[in-house]
Amino acid sequence: KNDDDPLLLPMEVGDLVGTRSLRDAKKGMSTLLDIGTQITSAVLDMDSVSAGKLIDDGTHVQDQAGSESQGLVASDVSNSYQRLIRYLKPQQSSDGTAFQAHVDSTFLTLIPMPELPGLEVWCPSIGNTSIGDENLVNSQSKGGEWVRPALDSSFKQEGTSNHAYVIAMAGEFLQLTSNGQVPTCIHRVIPPKASPVSVSPNGLNGEQRHGKYKPRVSAPMFLRPRRGEEALLNVGEDLKLVGRGSQAQPFASERSCDEDALYFEKGLLEECDSMNLWSAHEIMMRK
Repeated sequence: KNDDDPLLLPMEVGDLVGTRSLRDAKKGMSTLLDIGTQITSAVLDMDSVSAGKLIDDGTHVQDQAGSESQGLVASDVSNSYQRLIRYLKPQQSSDGTAFQAHVDSTFLTLIPMPELPGLEVWCPSIGNTSIGDENLVNSQSKGGEWVRPALDSSFKQEGTSNHAYVIAMAGEFLQLTSNGQVPTCIHRVIPPKASPVSVSPNGLNGEQRHGKYKPRVSAPMFLRPRRGEEALLNVGEDLKLVGRGSQAQPFASERSCDEDALYFEKGLLEECDSMNLWSAHEIMMRK
């Protein structure tokens, strides 16, 4: 990660925002990639060699910087990327969401805390609340609640400062490589409502109507695995926490897998040994 690393964007973007903004955006992307790589490595007890092999932090892009663009393949370009999403107005959907409940195909999804709230995370519980999507639960008897991440009031009192806050959500690849111990995070986006305003010709309290809707911007970073023949998973060597166990049971984990995790089954990690994680993902989606 240095000033010579390429940043793949449409040419129109550079002309629109300028060099300084591109430099700041690249610095922010690098920071998020570093944070995500450190968290993922720590959770899986993964050393730097294994992390460099499996986690796509964008560093291998510079090796292909001089190649012709038409000759690039999936393993030449970083599969981790940052997406800029602008919710211009509330979407008309049956459940009132701007983006319905889903999970991400990532190790981690990292989202800089936006000014306007909108993200909601599904927290399983003994409650009776329905998730609203039968395809995203293993058991219809389970309930839970939607929780909206927000800054604590003590943080808000800091005002403008050099501090930044990031939401980190586990994706399908972290669930797989943790042997189900870190369940993938189900989440959705709810458009913020416009603030109500009083409408009265005489300036008195009158009818309450919604004011002008303020667009919401989100910039999630998707930290994903590398592609390529060299990025093969070795459970025993790469995932030390998961690989601990007797020689007779090399995949026996000190942390038993969560068989209720979404898209996960006991023994799935063993089946994915010596495979590229993207190939393993295809198996996981068929479960």
